Parts: sequence; C-alpha cells; structure tokens
Amino acid sequence: MAVPLYPSNPASIKLSELTGQIQQAMDGIFGQKTFWVIADVTNYTYKPQSNYHYFELVEKEKSSNKILAKIAGRAWGNASLNITNFEQATGQKFKNDINVLVQVNVQYNPAFGLQLNLIDIDTNFTLGLFEQQRKDTLERLLRENPEFIQKRESITLLKTAACS
Repeated sequence: MAVPLYPSNPASIKLSELTGQIQQAMDGIFGQKTFWVIADVTNYTYKPQSNYHYFELVEKEKSSNKILAKIAGRAWGNASLNITNFEQATGQKFKNDINVLVQVNVQYNPAFGLQLNLIDIDTNFTLGLFEQQRKDTLERLLRENPEFIQKRESITLLKTAACS
C-alpha cells in the first residue's frame, strides 16, 4: 500500500519501516556479540508460568546515585537456569538493588524496543562483593568499637589460657 504524501512532510514512512531499518542497523553493529556488564538490577519481575525474568540494568553515579545509564533486560531458557544457579551458589536472590556482572547480548525488536538478553551471570563477582562488604563492616566495627573488641579479645585469651 502506498503511503500518501503530505505537503508538510513529503518523505514520510511508516513507523514499522523506520523500526525495521533500526533493527537492521543494530543487527549489523552488534550481531551475535556478547558483553560482560557491571550494573545494578532494578524493576525486577519474574513470571514463573513462562520462566521469564524481566528487569532493568542501571549504572548510577556513586556520589549522588544519579542514573548514568539504564536499559531493559530479560532472561529465559538457559539464562533463567543460570539465575537459579547464581542464587544457589551465592545464597543471594536475583532481585532489585543487587550489583551484578552479567554477560548479555544486545537485541532490538521493532515491537518491543531495545533490550539486553542475559546469557550468564558471574557468581564470583558477587561473592567477591560480599567478601569486601564483610571486610569493610569488620573494619568499621573495629574503628567504632575498639574498647569492646579489645575486651572480647581479652576474654577469649583468658579462656584459651584456662583450657591449656
């Protein structure tokens, strides 16, 4: 069907034609490439009937929490299984406000827009973050409560000496 030409915009095209061109360009640039991305998970939902995970990945400025980048993401099939494995390995639910290292590919669909498809999730990255948070917490407790920590150490040393 021919698109009627309008005097104010003689070079008009259908939206589907434009989004088709965008899809071709995106496929040409990104194709089957994958990327490892560090981001926070937000707006997470899980649809158990289809085993689909929907979420956004965001990067925030550390000092102000201002959003620097945001994009829709999804996971299904093997990626959904990888999320389950991640949860079992880390003891951490895949949920809002966790910082993750995920392997993704870029997809543009004329009907659904731009999104990242999750392929894999790095459990070691998250476990490393947990360990760093634990270390930071212990150091903060030592700084803020040195007299309590010293008293506990003295009690432990006395108990150890008494048992010897």
